[in-house]
Amino acid sequence: MTVDAPRFLDMAGLHNFRDIGGYPTADGATTRWGRVLRAGQLNEIGEAAHPQIDELGLRTIIDLREDVERAKSPASVYPAGLTVLRHPLYHDRIVLGDIDDLGVLYTQILDRCADTVTAALEHLAAPGALPALVHCSAGKDRTGLIIGLLLSALGVPDEIVAEDYAVTERAYTGEDRERMIRKGLALGAKATRIEHLIGSPPETMRAALAGLRARHGSVETYLLEGGLRPDSLAALRTALVEPA
Repeated sequence: MTVDAPRFLDMAGLHNFRDIGGYPTADGATTRWGRVLRAGQLNEIGEAAHPQIDELGLRTIIDLREDVERAKSPASVYPAGLTVLRHPLYHDRIVLGDIDDLGVLYTQILDRCADTVTAALEHLAAPGALPALVHCSAGKDRTGLIIGLLLSALGVPDEIVAEDYAVTERAYTGEDRERMIRKGLALGAKATRIEHLIGSPPETMRAALAGLRARHGSVETYLLEGGLRPDSLAALRTALVEPA
């Protein structure tokens, strides 16, 4: 992966917080730094983080968590002018207790939740939405798929998209990993498969993208069929790709 600036960022109250800039596209361009950020749990952002939020220029937070997850987490205090948009991705369409394989989980999300996936990307494409932060609980599955689709739609090769997904393995060790396990179990994941379900091997993302193309022809076709407007896809490419 191309890394011309720090991939991981530090902010009190955030885990697995990182930038998706600096990735090369197939035509020699590069994704822009500081435009779309990704993260896991927001663990109560307070006023101490406001200067850093201002420095990053954050305008939008897209929260992919379910109501039950938000209810169990401390409330964050955001600075004025920051828009928080809720897009619960599972929304009763995914039952984690019925799933013991990441590949099955991702196929179900892509097949059953395309409207929420594309709604989140529509909001990223809206005028004035960027810089934006996309997050869920761990920043791995829901966030990983949306960011993976976005990077792919921008022209980033699958191998690099998969490497970005796999970076989450570096973010969760020790107590953070234990917390991730507890949250997965609380959402209904099988205890016998939790170690597998909290992983992020790159081949899982590669397989998800390959399966999506087998069913829809291309990532772009999937997004457009799911409701993303062509103008929005063009806007994302203009905003997020630095030409060669």
